[in-house]
Amino acid sequence: MDRGLAFFSSYQRREARKGERYQATLHALRQVAEDAVKILEEDLAELPPHFFKARWVVLHVASELEHPTALSLFRSAIWDDPAPVTIERGNSHDENSPLVMEDTTRLAAIRGIEGLAGMSSTGALDMLLEIAKAHPSYAIRSQAALAYLAKSPDEAAARRHLRAVLRPGDEDILAIQRVSEAPKVASHP
Repeated sequence: MDRGLAFFSSYQRREARKGERYQATLHALRQVAEDAVKILEEDLAELPPHFFKARWVVLHVASELEHPTALSLFRSAIWDDPAPVTIERGNSHDENSPLVMEDTTRLAAIRGIEGLAGMSSTGALDMLLEIAKAHPSYAIRSQAALAYLAKSPDEAAARRHLRAVLRPGDEDILAIQRVSEAPKVASHP
């Protein structure tokens, strides 16, 4: 076996072990999920506003715990303004801008709420609807609306309800399809 292939094979084994350790850690944390969520809430509250990636990790781990007590953590992450940063609108689409980084952090909270809604967690669907109606960020409103549609037991009724409550101009959200929900295109030989 040549050295490159041996290295790649060794790398794959190491990565697989990391994945196994991560899953084992998650399993252990889920056994004490309520306490773990409380610790994550404290961690999030103590993190400086500009520590976007660390805040994202906290929300991601809370999502992975799949515990309904995380809803309050997700609510705080969505609605609290941790970074009263003056944003230069001209650079707001730069992937490292505070606006983009903050929305990315909040999207992790949306994914967590969506996961809990899929588990029929009380209040999760209502929270997604509230965010879709009222959050100041279009990116956050649109993802909350898509999550609401995806997890509602009656998509047609949820679509009608969203159409009635979305902000004027946000109706285009209802035309968005997630890649996983888009019609499949036949592959070319």
